[in-house]
Amino acid sequence: MRCRCDWEGFRRDVERALPGFEDLSGARVEGPFGPGTPPEVADTWPLLLMAARRGFTLPRCFGVARPASVEDVVELVRAARRRGVALVPRGGGSSVVGAVLPCSCCVVVDLSRLGSVIEFREEDRVVYVGAGARVSEVEEFLRRRGYTLRYEPQSAELATVGGAVACRGAGAYGPEPLAEIIDLFV
Repeated sequence: MRCRCDWEGFRRDVERALPGFEDLSGARVEGPFGPGTPPEVADTWPLLLMAARRGFTLPRCFGVARPASVEDVVELVRAARRRGVALVPRGGGSSVVGAVLPCSCCVVVDLSRLGSVIEFREEDRVVYVGAGARVSEVEEFLRRRGYTLRYEPQSAELATVGGAVACRGAGAYGPEPLAEIIDLFV
């Protein structure tokens, strides 16, 4: 499939606005993910790992963007829309459904730099976190204060809150088996 986006224009726009943008468009692909592939592009989807062992090669994405703020994400989305580039958001890469398979015409958006607890309002029992906040880190933050998230997926060490919401994640462990993260939002 031939891409019809304005890749060069997008790259120029993003490199000005986002330091650390990684252009992978000219990289040679060897093996399932190619040499030196950033972990942000790989996923732990079991079927993908099995396919890789059998010699399947993934399409190579154009690049990896690592926004550090909401403003960076807004600028990235604007540039992608202006230039016709597809964005594939990536949380912790813990998907068991292949949620972050990049295509050859896309940019993977690694949200891990948006991983902090922004605010905790104890009186309301509300915590605000960035999309890249790991579920296990949010749980630990809350436990130190005597609270719990009540959401414990098997992949809690890798899973991010944003990824769990995007995939409508459910926790297999905890006081409420298969509690969905979406039920915890106000």
